[in-house]
Amino acid sequence: PIVGDATAAWRMIAADPRPLRSAYAGLAPAVVGAMPTAAVYMPTYQVSKAMLAEANVAGVSLAPLAGVATGVITALVRSPTSVIKYNLQLKLYDSTTEAIQQVLKKSGPLGFFTGFKATVCLDVFYAVVQFTVLEQLRLLGSMLTAGADLTNGQNMLIGFLTGAITSICTEPIDVVRTRLIAQRKGTEGSDRGTAFGYKGIFHGLSTAARSEGFLSLWKGLLPRLMLKSFGSSIWYSVYMASGGR
Repeated sequence: PIVGDATAAWRMIAADPRPLRSAYAGLAPAVVGAMPTAAVYMPTYQVSKAMLAEANVAGVSLAPLAGVATGVITALVRSPTSVIKYNLQLKLYDSTTEAIQQVLKKSGPLGFFTGFKATVCLDVFYAVVQFTVLEQLRLLGSMLTAGADLTNGQNMLIGFLTGAITSICTEPIDVVRTRLIAQRKGTEGSDRGTAFGYKGIFHGLSTAARSEGFLSLWKGLLPRLMLKSFGSSIWYSVYMASGGR
């Protein structure tokens, strides 16, 4: 999938008369959505983890449970901007304003939560995997350094590996979620798009694997792998440098 993604990206750039604009399609809603998402992400995890610790839940790892709460809250916050972003990236609309107007016209406010079940599934799964991997890597780092504080570079490495592992594990759900959000039944005008016919996340996973092959579920892995790996590296190292624990 990674080689295929690189080849497809090169062909798309070469064939696009405005490659720079296409590369940054959906940037505005992505930036707008990133701010509230970042504001609730780690606080939700830390509060959930602290509450679970106080509840004295014996024999249960706190990271996955806190990750579930984090995923649900994150999905609620970022779903509207994700819908707009994916519609723009798939070139179903020409501008953010047009995308917002068309979503409201076709589906009303609930249109901003198209594919919400898939978004919740992805965000919960992502947070559970991410924080479980992160806690294990932090534990490993502590063991290797005999309990000494990790350096900024070591935290960057932990963040990078966490992002890489998590993106690989969650890519299939992200592929299906994107298709659920943007699938259309028509071939012209604002209804244009691919009619995948997915009824839900699990139906989409099985349909894609059956009709396109199992590896099709990792289409688009390369850009997401790069984004999540380097993004997680920056996020975690900055978080730890600012006093996070």
